[in-house]
Amino acid sequence: MPPAEKPPLGKRRALPLREVETTFNLESHVQSPMHTTLEMAVNRSGEAGARRSILEHVREFHNERIAKILSAQAPVSMLDSKMLVLHVMPFSTIDERRSKLFDQICRNRDRFWPIGYRGNAPNSLINIHGLLIASNDDGLQKPQRAYVYVLPKSSVEAVVCRLGRGSAGNAIELHYFQAKIIKYARIYAKSLHSVGIEFPMAVIASLAGVNGMRLLKDCIRHLAEDEPYGPLNEDQYCFGETIFEAVPTDDNQCAKILRDPILDCLANTAGLPSPPYFDDYGNYTGRFGV
Repeated sequence: MPPAEKPPLGKRRALPLREVETTFNLESHVQSPMHTTLEMAVNRSGEAGARRSILEHVREFHNERIAKILSAQAPVSMLDSKMLVLHVMPFSTIDERRSKLFDQICRNRDRFWPIGYRGNAPNSLINIHGLLIASNDDGLQKPQRAYVYVLPKSSVEAVVCRLGRGSAGNAIELHYFQAKIIKYARIYAKSLHSVGIEFPMAVIASLAGVNGMRLLKDCIRHLAEDEPYGPLNEDQYCFGETIFEAVPTDDNQCAKILRDPILDCLANTAGLPSPPYFDDYGNYTGRFGV
């Protein structure tokens, strides 16, 4: 059978110019996988940039607050100048002067007790600058071991001093402060969320006023002077910031989130490659009463 003949050139259907143009316009490609992937990448890039900007603000705020605390401009006087400073800051109120939920925080002040407080009800004060809760049962006019200061924008500042152990009072037990950061970062984030503050929240921690002290690699078993340590030759050590996307379910999950970079940097400061009391599966095994 002879092959079918092609229609004469003059009989072939020409594609209209307008149809050619619309075939390749941008609108016809909006739902393509490549375009969707690119759009998602752009969105992720924008979100990452926004988060970096927020974390820079968090760092700046944290360092400004530490400078004030070390220059005796803390909300209350402290028993000594060697301190752990912890901030928990919601992204949602980072640019606000005053959160709409600050009144709920003040009504639920029992959820924001100072680090290590074991009394019945700490002294507190509400004023235009924020909510202050302090550890000394003799009153806010006395020097304090610890305090919590919640600013009207709903940022939580938790400070604790009297860090030194040993006969010279210059030894800081790493495991002790690791456990404090894990426990109280979770408590304050959970407390903020309980009154309606939404996630994400940034957590940032520093040791301040600690020049000349020693950060022990483990707990004191015999004499603090005999334990291996990392020397603290600077006045402030900032361990970086971590983001909570939701309330950690327990100390184990909280420790996993805080490990990079806060707990890793804390361990490195003591001269350790990684934080202690984590098993081979990355689970936190510390059980310390803090």
